[in-house]
Parts: sequence; structure tokens; C-alpha cells
Amino acid sequence: MLFGSSHALPLWKYTDSFDFYTMPSDIADWEELLQYAQEKNARYVIVDFETLLSRALTGRYFEVDQRQVQMTQMPPGSALA
Repeated sequence: MLFGSSHALPLWKYTDSFDFYTMPSDIADWEELLQYAQEKNARYVIVDFETLLSRALTGRYFEVDQRQVQMTQMPPGSALA
């Protein structure tokens, strides 16, 4: 599972079920993110409020307003879960 630098996610609850990898801050676009996820064998990417605020790469696909997240278009190579 790949996630941003959020401190709001209770990852400790799920360490027996998942391996967690943080999203590097220097990833510039969605395709690079997917490549990194494939290298780590990550099957899921958590997109939360804090991650979207700090990552320009998600700007084409998500809008953040007052702690609400809206998907403006589906990122390539992804599915909602």
C-alpha cells in the first residue's frame, strides 16, 4: 500500500495485513507514481486530504476544498476501491 506523508492515517492498526510505502515527494506526475508503485509491488494507493494538499501531481485529477476531495477525472491505470 502506497500513501503520502499523512499523519492522520492509523497505519499501525493494519501492519499485520499490509506493507506500507511512503510516496516520495519528488515524484512529478501520475505515471511516475504508478511506476514507483509497480516497483514496490503496491496494489493500492491511498489518496487523502493531506497528501493532495502537498502533491502537485494529483492536481489534474483531484480538487481539494475545505477538507473535501473531489475527483475531477479518473487517473490513468487506476480504479476506485
